[in-house]
Amino acid sequence: MTWVTFMRRFGKACRFSARQWADLIRACIELGRARIILYRTDPRSLVRIQDSDLIDVTSGLVDRVAFAIPAAGGVVPWRSDCLVQALAAQRWLAKAGIPTKLHLGVTKSDGFLAHAWLTHGTRVITGGDVSQFSSFGHLE
Repeated sequence: MTWVTFMRRFGKACRFSARQWADLIRACIELGRARIILYRTDPRSLVRIQDSDLIDVTSGLVDRVAFAIPAAGGVVPWRSDCLVQALAAQRWLAKAGIPTKLHLGVTKSDGFLAHAWLTHGTRVITGGDVSQFSSFGHLE
């Protein structure tokens, strides 16, 4: 990381509220747990049909998780790619009783690309713009 990049990130970080800092710390913890879970889990068991009713989320937790997980994922010292971020966000939201769905998908544009993302209803929580990816079904 260059000095300019560091100072730019530091300047943004100085403007974070106490709640945002707490969310970023929680995100780092969840990313670490997700990385360990991913290492210990059979990939076929990661995606399953999740037919739960959606609840109305008025607390803003989904927005907070959608901010904190990708932000922390970019700075933790371990690999926190799309699947790790989706698992971390899913666990965090599940503890709050918020149902989500983990998607694994592929695209053939620019070669073969795989991607993971997390949704709550139609809202993409982690994974960014997923419009170019086709989600494949659950693994058994």
